[in-house]
Amino acid sequence: MKKICLTVIIALLCIGAYGTVQAVTSADLEERRRELQEQIEASGLEIENIQIELTEALEKMNNLDKQIYDYEDSIKNINKELEEIEKDLKTKEKELQIMEMDYERVKEAFADRIVYLYETNDTRYLDVLLSSKSIVDFISNYYLIGEMLEYDSNLIEKLDNNKIALAEAKQDLEKTKNELENKRVEKQRIAITLENSKAVKNSYINNLTEQEKETKAKIEKYQEELDLINLEMLLSSMENNDSIYVGGIFLWPTPGYYTITSPFGMRLHPILKTYRVHTGMDIGAPMGSFVLAANSGVVSKATYSTSYGNLVMINHGNGISTAYAHGSEILVEEGQEVNRGDIIMKVGSTGWSTGPHLHFEIIVNGVKIDPYPYVTKTANQIYEEEQTKAQNNVNVTE
Repeated sequence: MKKICLTVIIALLCIGAYGTVQAVTSADLEERRRELQEQIEASGLEIENIQIELTEALEKMNNLDKQIYDYEDSIKNINKELEEIEKDLKTKEKELQIMEMDYERVKEAFADRIVYLYETNDTRYLDVLLSSKSIVDFISNYYLIGEMLEYDSNLIEKLDNNKIALAEAKQDLEKTKNELENKRVEKQRIAITLENSKAVKNSYINNLTEQEKETKAKIEKYQEELDLINLEMLLSSMENNDSIYVGGIFLWPTPGYYTITSPFGMRLHPILKTYRVHTGMDIGAPMGSFVLAANSGVVSKATYSTSYGNLVMINHGNGISTAYAHGSEILVEEGQEVNRGDIIMKVGSTGWSTGPHLHFEIIVNGVKIDPYPYVTKTANQIYEEEQTKAQNNVNVTE
């Protein structure tokens, strides 16, 4: 049995699936925030110095949570792959249809040419040349005969090439169909495994002791508090999201320090020891080292949060925000305009943290995304890419 004194915590989850832009509105977030606030107030949960004991059964449940998340993530990725394969299949089917029509057209032209040659078999090219009335006429007839022979040769070559290309296209189409079927089978297999994992988890839940049930309830209530803080951040990021992006490229926020101690994505929480989504990336840096604004914008938050500690958020326009957490000291104020590269805070270990580092996030239209690939991209690129993903998700839903 493990005893964990929770004195500091990193906010991990919010509604929706991180990394994939969903159709989230500020009204949705506000409604969810209000619900969580009411639940927290009703439970009377104290978020400071909570003590939680994890039994072997609870640890196994946490591992199942990780498996379930991985399976669901795999299904989500397979769905994207299926969508791409299906698009590719439709494109290839159209291309094959055009190729078949072209092949039939060439084949028909070749057949007409064969019939013509058969019907005029008494005509000889030599006769045509000998019937020339002048040297000019001879040269002209010679040229025309050459053109006719080249046309016949090209027609035969094109027919052969089209036949080969058509066979290759049909083979490629069949390969794509097999790939599509294999992906569907893989999805079905993972879906079955997912349901089995959920069933095993439910059996663990049904066999928990009263003490374990109380611990589980504490963790769930505690998570609601973390969700609430995340929602407040997302709501802040969505304010004035109709403003125009300031331009430029995102800057690495901790100059001289590039070690990522915890990337974006599912991870074992270093304090709670449960698997949760890490909504940003942690960059290891010494206490007191400078944190820079990744881009120009307006400071939308400069405050202390129980989980994030000293927190700064910057609105860059176009629904794009960045967040910087666990600082030892905040050096900017809310409403202040900052430029790319300005010092905004110092690295620390405030809030729910296990050591000095910067927790860095990028938020696009109320959804937290993996910040690492975009540190050297323009925010316009991020905006366009995530908007395209969002539209694709809407189309799939419809």
